[in-house]
Amino acid sequence: MKTALAWAHMDIQNLLPTYDLAGQLGINLRGNETKHAPCPFCGGVDRFAIKYSGPANKQIWMCNQCHPTWGDAIEFVKLRDGVQFKNAVLTLGGDLTRPQKPTMKRPPPPAAADYDTPPAKEWQAAANDVIHDCEAYLWGASPKAGAARGYLNGRGLSDETIKNYRLGYNNGDRKISGLWLFEGFTIPTIIYSDIWQIRTRTPPKHIGRTVFNGDRTLSKYEGITGNKIGLMGADKLAMAHTAILCAGEFELMLAQQHAPTSVACVTFGSETKKLSLRWQIALRKITRLIVAYDNDEAGDKGFFAVREIVPGALRARVPKGKDMGEYLAGGGDLTTWLADITSTPATATGEPFEAALFEWLDTAGYAPQVEHDGRILAVKAAT
Repeated sequence: MKTALAWAHMDIQNLLPTYDLAGQLGINLRGNETKHAPCPFCGGVDRFAIKYSGPANKQIWMCNQCHPTWGDAIEFVKLRDGVQFKNAVLTLGGDLTRPQKPTMKRPPPPAAADYDTPPAKEWQAAANDVIHDCEAYLWGASPKAGAARGYLNGRGLSDETIKNYRLGYNNGDRKISGLWLFEGFTIPTIIYSDIWQIRTRTPPKHIGRTVFNGDRTLSKYEGITGNKIGLMGADKLAMAHTAILCAGEFELMLAQQHAPTSVACVTFGSETKKLSLRWQIALRKITRLIVAYDNDEAGDKGFFAVREIVPGALRARVPKGKDMGEYLAGGGDLTTWLADITSTPATATGEPFEAALFEWLDTAGYAPQVEHDGRILAVKAAT
């Protein structure tokens, strides 16, 4: 014995001592039988209970008044001596310098990054209900649905394109199959039959409208809880020699409608979203990537971010307007422009490629210029 107390043994690894509390208190313990005695701390008669815990391999105790939860020998010494955990362990003969056995295992790392996998099937089932419901409304006979279709046609989208991309219209703020949507056009991202996200395009008159009792206002695009960012159009990459990375969904749909059939048009829905590993790999595999972001500072910044991931990416700018929609609305020949930027030599790299590119631009009626940051600008020569 080290003191007047009798020690059975100390499990150093777990710092869980089997302490002869019963012997110190003059209590005869048998098996798992619980014994009661006056509390050595508050003096209450029969408030103190002590028993042997087989699974923990130690004696445990409690007092209905001053310690109403089960404690072990360390807890007993802490209360008796008025000390902290460390000193209680040392009093019991523990060695704090020895490694402790972890009490919990770390969860294994996920097999794949969460953002590189589509949402759960339950969420996709609800999202599919959203798509069906809003599609049905868009193609319905109501005047509001007709106006919505007219808006999309006015942006240059054909009825066939609208149906291919399963656009719809949500008529009012509401829940569909448990998913909350604000009023607006519904734009799903579906890749190989998996629904990754649905975004709503807020009608211009509702942008800035106060929602949720003034908590916030509506932005141009709104997402649905549970969305995951996917590369819209990625399922077309396998059969394409060239990909055009667009600023947003409407630009993608317009570009795919006018581009050569061997070209895949893709988007993340924004020029600022970061590319996760899955989509970085997908874009690196393509023979030629052309970034057709908006003709502004944000578009340039987004292009340089893509260039860091896909060094061979090229920058394309419509000859007039901010984006492809404005170019088309202003009378531009979008079909010819897309054919022009996707028919450049695709097999050469480095200086031979640049030389071939300049030669082609000259013959196509463009005036190529090399900017100080290495960008090649091609302005259509005046006729």
